[in-house]
Amino acid sequence: MEKSAAHFSELYTPPIFYFKLIISMIIQNALCMPFHMHKDSYRFTLDHLKIDGRKINGILGYSSEGDQIVYSPFNMTEKLVSTSEIQYLSMFLNLKDKNRNLLMHDFNLINIVSPAEQDEYMDMYINEKIDFENSFISYKNMSNSDNVLLLIYIFYQTRRFNKWSDETNGSFTILLKSDIQGYKFKLSDYVDRTLSNHPIKRIMTNLDYDNMHCGYLDIVGKNGERIENLPLPFLNDYRRKKILFDGIKIDFEKSFFISDPLENTLEHPITVTFIY
Repeated sequence: MEKSAAHFSELYTPPIFYFKLIISMIIQNALCMPFHMHKDSYRFTLDHLKIDGRKINGILGYSSEGDQIVYSPFNMTEKLVSTSEIQYLSMFLNLKDKNRNLLMHDFNLINIVSPAEQDEYMDMYINEKIDFENSFISYKNMSNSDNVLLLIYIFYQTRRFNKWSDETNGSFTILLKSDIQGYKFKLSDYVDRTLSNHPIKRIMTNLDYDNMHCGYLDIVGKNGERIENLPLPFLNDYRRKKILFDGIKIDFEKSFFISDPLENTLEHPITVTFIY
């Protein structure tokens, strides 16, 4: 089932980097990086990322689809690029490892972009420490917009992964609702704080195509984990590819739900289930 889709250096092809078609991905931490593509620029450097020395597990992009509007969690007036515009973009990822060996050369990022309503993307697994100072994205914006925005999620680890087990001990469900759109709400406003002692293995939403909420969960773990601005559609139950969690005990006081400015969650509350 292994599927090669990258152009590697002829001198260095690390065996730990691969693409694979699987159903689930277990994550421990996620950095959410806004990737702006300007008309007058051609390179986006990665030296500003604060995760040097961390083992990078995988990368995934997030966009809107068709005429759907999805806003950035960093600025709720900025829209994400749509799949209808992506065809007018070229963007290629170049990575080096900590020994400055070429790990990836001109990999087409379009292959790992997942719109809110589908999950037909390629799974990328790196499992390496990356030299971000010497890594970059080359791109060209040929769309009608002077500046387009894509979110890139970099999954990384700060400790060894827990031994995974499919066994679950229980779950609890909350309704995320508010009459204020485009705002951050503490998850402790919705969750009993005693539940923070449960190691969470999965978070599940039940969004549907007719009422697609595009908010985010910003999660802080009690053991230092950070999952930054994870889109609710990534956690949707209908998605074939599931995102699972490495037994994270969530600090609900420091974790947030970021609502979509176009959605009235008071009329259409979002059901979120935490499984432990």
